[in-house]
Amino acid sequence: MSQTLNNLLTLLNLEKIEEGLFRGQSEDLGLRQVFGGQVVGQALYAAKETVPEARLVHSFHSYFLRPGDSQKPIIYDVEVLRDGNSFSARRVAAIQNGKPIFYMTASFQAPEPGFEHQKTMPTAVGPEGLPSETEIAQIAGAFTAADFERKVSLRSPAGNSSRRISQSVERSRRRACASGMDSRQRHRSG
Repeated sequence: MSQTLNNLLTLLNLEKIEEGLFRGQSEDLGLRQVFGGQVVGQALYAAKETVPEARLVHSFHSYFLRPGDSQKPIIYDVEVLRDGNSFSARRVAAIQNGKPIFYMTASFQAPEPGFEHQKTMPTAVGPEGLPSETEIAQIAGAFTAADFERKVSLRSPAGNSSRRISQSVERSRRRACASGMDSRQRHRSG
C-alpha cells in the first residue's frame, strides 16, 4: 500500500469516544482551515460506524456552515434518525469549539435486488480499438477540399411553392458525429 493511501486511511479512521461520538484529527496542508473533503469523509465514516455492516451508503447531503480549524480535533456527533428493515438514516454534526462547522444527513441501504430501468448497452469496441485523433487526421489528410464540395438546394416541401421552408411539415435536426475521439470534453461539446 502506498504511503499516501495509508495516510488517508489513517486520517479517516476516527477515535470512538462513546456510542455515536467520534474524534478526528486533521492533516496539515499548510492551511488554517480544514479541507472540506476530509470533513465529508470523516463524517461519512462516523455515520457508517453506527449502521449494520452490510448496509452501504445510498445517498448523503452535506452542508458546510463555517470553516474548521486544522490545528484542532473535530468531534463527530452521530444522531440515529431511523433504522428500518432495509434503510438506516443518520445525521452527523461536525463540531469545533462547541459550534457545528458541518452537517450531513446520510441514508444507508441493505443490498437487495431492484428494478432495472434501462436497456442493456450493446457490445461496442473499447477505446483502444478505435483510431486515435492522429490516425484520423492522417486518413483525412489524404482528401482535398474538392472531395468535400457539396451543393445545397432548398425547395418547398411537396412542390408547394406557397409554403415557406420554415413552415415545412417535417422538421428534423442533424448532428455530425465522429467515433474515436481522444478528448471526452471535445466529444461532449457537440
